[in-house]
Amino acid sequence: MKYFARLLAVAALLGVQWTAATTHAQIAVFDDWTAAAATPADWMNGANWNLAVVPDLAANSDIARITNGGQATLAAAAPTIGGLILGNADNQTGQLTMNSGASLTAVFDPGFPASNGNLIVGQATTGRGTLTVNRGASLTALNLSSGGNTSSLITLGGTTGSGSATVNVGNATLARTTRVIGPNVSFTATDTIGFQSTSTLIAQITGAAVAGGTSHSALKANTVGMNGTLALEFAAGITPTIGNAWNLFDVNNVAGEFAAIDASKAKDLPLGQVFATRTQAGGTNGKLVQLGIEQRLVLNVNRGTGAVAISNPGGSAIALDGFSVSSATLGALNLANFTPVGGTWQTANSSANRISQLNPSGTLNITGGGSQALGNLFQAPTPVALGDATEDLAFTYTDGGVTRTGIINYIGSQKVNNLTLLVDPATGQTQIRNTSNFPISLDGYTVASTFGALDTAQWSSLDDQNAAGGDWQEANVSANRISELKFGGSVNLTTNQSLPIGSAYNETSGKKDLTFQFLLSGETTARTGAVVYGTITAPSVPGDFDGNGLVNAADLTKWKGDYGVNANSDANGDGKSDGADFLIWQRNFGAGAATVASAAVPEPATAALLLGAIGLAAVGARRSR
Repeated sequence: MKYFARLLAVAALLGVQWTAATTHAQIAVFDDWTAAAATPADWMNGANWNLAVVPDLAANSDIARITNGGQATLAAAAPTIGGLILGNADNQTGQLTMNSGASLTAVFDPGFPASNGNLIVGQATTGRGTLTVNRGASLTALNLSSGGNTSSLITLGGTTGSGSATVNVGNATLARTTRVIGPNVSFTATDTIGFQSTSTLIAQITGAAVAGGTSHSALKANTVGMNGTLALEFAAGITPTIGNAWNLFDVNNVAGEFAAIDASKAKDLPLGQVFATRTQAGGTNGKLVQLGIEQRLVLNVNRGTGAVAISNPGGSAIALDGFSVSSATLGALNLANFTPVGGTWQTANSSANRISQLNPSGTLNITGGGSQALGNLFQAPTPVALGDATEDLAFTYTDGGVTRTGIINYIGSQKVNNLTLLVDPATGQTQIRNTSNFPISLDGYTVASTFGALDTAQWSSLDDQNAAGGDWQEANVSANRISELKFGGSVNLTTNQSLPIGSAYNETSGKKDLTFQFLLSGETTARTGAVVYGTITAPSVPGDFDGNGLVNAADLTKWKGDYGVNANSDANGDGKSDGADFLIWQRNFGAGAATVASAAVPEPATAALLLGAIGLAAVGARRSR
């Protein structure tokens, strides 16, 4: 009120006849958080606000803002406000944590037209907001939205405490991350919950599935618009199986579907099983959207022979009435080797990019453990450049008129046309290997893990080993990132040559989220390499037909004897010894050991450019062991 008294006094000096009501008709009054950013402080302490009073619509402060990096906590009933913004503008942050006993209401009051009842978590392009509503707390607003910085976050519920985290809004427009924890969240939108394409809904499931799916909270609304990503996290001890269900939404109308389901933090499901959402009758509003596990048909693809078959690894039969196998970009389907399903099945859209069949008058019953062969349909293309894809098959089918996405199960060793990080998830062993048919001159690399799955103590860097000519420099060493750059030249890797880097993966983490980038000699933009998890075996060098580890003239002699006769000099896995295998021998002639290419040490400006290319902030001294 002191603030308004001063405002009205200034108006009087200017000869303006204002009242408190007409002032609000023209001016939005913000109560900004001023407490130190580094320390959480009490919402209910007026000294933490620039107006020296707790935000209160009745006391003439329309909208509360926390934008200075502040961290407000609330554990009591707060006065009604006209709105709240957490992270108002670019590069501003704001956080509110509501603990048990807290209640906060944001309304639009016609007597205070600048009020809007909105609760905004992150605004502008990079404004970052964080809202946490713990169990026992209650939040009410006309509208709830998240946006701004990609790390803006709304967290509802918790694994400790009692009671429910209660949220009541008119509409919710969610464009960033929303985490819903366990079964103790009571969220109701009288109109719509709208997930945007940039959103992530994290379902943190804390209890085993029970009948009706009630071991997880269902967000209630008239309509839910699903989009973006549904991410799954399961508490220790929960093993999802066929028949399990967890509620996600209790609504009257369902629109759209999640673009992706991220199960990277969940246990691996058996072959053919997938996490999926489904809508069925039930709940307060008539429809329940649930998370469940479905059995899907599998397309088995033999990389060596090209044999393709539809199989059902589940226990129950699936009645198939149509299917489509596609290779949209690579055209890797060999029509001459296609074995169609007979009888009343009809074939359509036959090309190297797609083959489809439909049965207009019946079904093909694929029993559990059964399969249907389609011939040696797969023919992998020969890549023309490093990084070109070699596999892009997709499989869809219909049963009971419902179209489903099947699982592609490649059989045999994958030929990855890239520089690859090999990771043994059982031992943590890691290697950088050239799994392409092209020579690579390597200048630097970075391995990153969002979830901190790197073991720097067991990482044996190329710098530590003084490997490949030495002169490697480490940088950014942490559980989230390891990097090295070779300042004096580059290291040449022919096909299947490797650079072991110790046990850089923390096999106890359970997180398979590693990413791998590398820098080639002469380039200033990093490339994305492949990451392959599995037992690491000693490589064979394509063109080494006699198996002595070297590609030399003796291999050419052997190829001449095998040419057109057998597959004993087959370098590309096509089942024959032919001219393509000679070209691979020719390309890899002399392979067998990594070599160092000499080059001038980069100038400071060039070095900085290379560092930036693979995300190296600063090159540091070698780590002590």
